[in-house]
Amino acid sequence: MTLLAETSLHPGVGQSVGAIDLPIQRERHTGFPVLYASSLKGSLRHAAEEYYGNHADIVNAIFGPDNKSDHAGALQVFDARLLALPVRSLQQVFVWVTCPLLVARLKRDVALANLTGSLSVPDVAVAQEGAMVAAGSDLTDGLVLEDMVLTLAQSNIPDELVQSLTKIAPPGIGADLSKRLAVISDDDFRYLAMYTTPVSARVQLTAGKTTGKWPNPITGEEDSGNLWYEETLPSDTLLYAVLTGTKPKDGKGVVTDPEDVLCKVQDIFAQGPAKGGPFLQIGGNETVGQGWCRIAFFGDQS
Repeated sequence: MTLLAETSLHPGVGQSVGAIDLPIQRERHTGFPVLYASSLKGSLRHAAEEYYGNHADIVNAIFGPDNKSDHAGALQVFDARLLALPVRSLQQVFVWVTCPLLVARLKRDVALANLTGSLSVPDVAVAQEGAMVAAGSDLTDGLVLEDMVLTLAQSNIPDELVQSLTKIAPPGIGADLSKRLAVISDDDFRYLAMYTTPVSARVQLTAGKTTGKWPNPITGEEDSGNLWYEETLPSDTLLYAVLTGTKPKDGKGVVTDPEDVLCKVQDIFAQGPAKGGPFLQIGGNETVGQGWCRIAFFGDQS
């Protein structure tokens, strides 16, 4: 399942890190942004409840009942991993940036999902302060990403990799992805992933229009406002997650087999905008328009 952020995402961790009061979820060992499987599964379950309405037996068969001791769900959801990060540039409005480590992970996950016959993900290698772009790309030497100036490698991104990324990307961005795609070194990518994600100030005011303490003349109590700094993933961030199905364990037969599990999940996003469409809200700040992702699926459920 591929996720393209249509708006900013705030998959929060619920605790402050340094000067950022509300940071995003990150891998401990790499610092790369990630969407934990528990958060993604919760969002998928909510979408399923909205779509299937009164058919709670279908939702419980796929995701498990409220009483977890009854039986487990039949859907296995993996972490949504970063595939390409949008970074501002002087040559394009933005560039989708990835690195050899993320490509190697994708290759392993493609094997895990048994899709090696459909997707070819070759290994890539890029020197530090270098960049590799696709054939026919408009990106030229002296590529500026944020405050980094990179030298283009003599070789292009392998066509097989570009084609595979185009296949799994949500519809409508494949051609744009190939023109904007750049592969940079793991170290350079880590710098961008750690220090270029947006951080914005959020304010909650009291009735007296203050962020601090304010004596409320009506209640006689002291109200408190708040000022905090919140990190987000930018719109156009591209992530992916592996979904697998197992034999339903509820014994009711409303969901028949692993293939049916995955088909019923896909149905949630295949019925047009009136019934949810290919969109999923993930993370916090839904009421201010954050967290909306365009969803696409690629795979063989047989």
